[in-house]
Amino acid sequence: MPAENPPAENRFAANPSSGSPAAFASPSGDSGSAPPASAPPAQPAASASLRPVGASSQVSLVTYVYNDGELADALLHSLQTWSRKPNEIIVVDDGSCPPYTPPALPGLPKPRLCRLAANQGVGVSKARGLGLARGEFILSMDCDMRLAPDWQEQSLPAAARPEIGLVGVSVLCAGGDDLTARYLRLAEQQLLPDGETDFLSGSVWLMRRQVWEAVGGFGGYAARTHEDHHFCARVRRAGYKLVSCAARPGLQVRSLSRHDMILRFAAWLHGGILDSVRAQPNPDGVRAAGYAAGLGALRRLETALQENLEREFIYFELLALANLCLRIFQTAARAEGEPGGPTEAPDWLVRERRAWLGALAGLLAPFRLLGKVLQADLAVLGWRFSGPDAAAFSGDKTGVSAVAGASPAACGACGASGACSGPAPESGGQVAPTVYWSELMNIFKSLAAPNGVFAYLNGPGLRRIIQEDAQAGRNFSFYRTLYRPGA
Repeated sequence: MPAENPPAENRFAANPSSGSPAAFASPSGDSGSAPPASAPPAQPAASASLRPVGASSQVSLVTYVYNDGELADALLHSLQTWSRKPNEIIVVDDGSCPPYTPPALPGLPKPRLCRLAANQGVGVSKARGLGLARGEFILSMDCDMRLAPDWQEQSLPAAARPEIGLVGVSVLCAGGDDLTARYLRLAEQQLLPDGETDFLSGSVWLMRRQVWEAVGGFGGYAARTHEDHHFCARVRRAGYKLVSCAARPGLQVRSLSRHDMILRFAAWLHGGILDSVRAQPNPDGVRAAGYAAGLGALRRLETALQENLEREFIYFELLALANLCLRIFQTAARAEGEPGGPTEAPDWLVRERRAWLGALAGLLAPFRLLGKVLQADLAVLGWRFSGPDAAAFSGDKTGVSAVAGASPAACGACGASGACSGPAPESGGQVAPTVYWSELMNIFKSLAAPNGVFAYLNGPGLRRIIQEDAQAGRNFSFYRTLYRPGA
């Protein structure tokens, strides 16, 4: 969604009652192009009109692996429990290191392995695998998805109907029972009504091969993500319907670290806000985007507190918000034609970014551990601060001026190369960066109250998060290399 411009008066006032429980469905303050996250009342499926599919109909199963062979192995072994086995199995290895080798599967066809020399992303690997399928029907499954043993058999009649192009599922997060997994179940369930829908997650697709050929596959689409949005749109434009078997959801069993979870949010939920910055790479655009990000986070935090959810979720929200704000500044630098390095960004953007860093540091100043863990987690996400940025994040206003080489009259809070006007409006009546970003971060002030949420996180809360993340067996996620600052 486009970033919301703050009103001229009371820029950061928020009505606590305006956030609905469903607000947690967009973990970074922007719905972007993500599918609906809360389900309307389920409608009964019109199964009576489905024609049977004969046993002679051939089904090709296609799956994809990239450094997560243990998930692919488990998927392939699960096929032995299916009531109707696939007639062909295709595995696309998208540049795994070491290369993936499928297991022996007694009673099943020997998997056909398509190995890509280097990682090319989901769009390319899926197009390659789907294009190799020879069956009348194609079942495309991400290797971290699990279906009921009779799902394929029960869903084939719908896929056989000439007006239906794709059959899919609601996706339930089932990657464990630690804090991260519980947060994902709250924030990222993809629940759909039973029956016709506008979007089906690419996690599971069942289609006739004729549909894939009729729409021209992905049509040359080569982006690393969002291939499902692209293909669903192509299928619908061709006049086909998308149908969800929502009463029989698929389970997504990949276990993510808190860092990979935040990077996945960046991939799926930041698009609208960052697009607004690309369209308006100036102080007004950056501030409007920051406002939209902050307001979205505030509404979800209020929901978490009102519903007495685990307080550790607040830290995930804080980390997601910080990552999004840094991406806003990075996006503005790139839109301005700059590489985006801290010393190469335009002066106005340097002032905005350092003012935001200073405001964040001010909010967390009483909570030393919380600030240190947040900075360390941002470093894992690819954001490392040095020089004036590090001084701003530490709240050292003197250090910002000294490292920036600014004159004594320069603003220590924003690190501008010239004198900053401080709390007075800048030329043109614009509020100074330090004032704007401090007011924005002040909407979270209630969390910093004595014995409040931040005080809890500063001790047992963060210890619990770190301990659980270290003990849980995590799977590889390609997002850790795809959505970092240099990507």
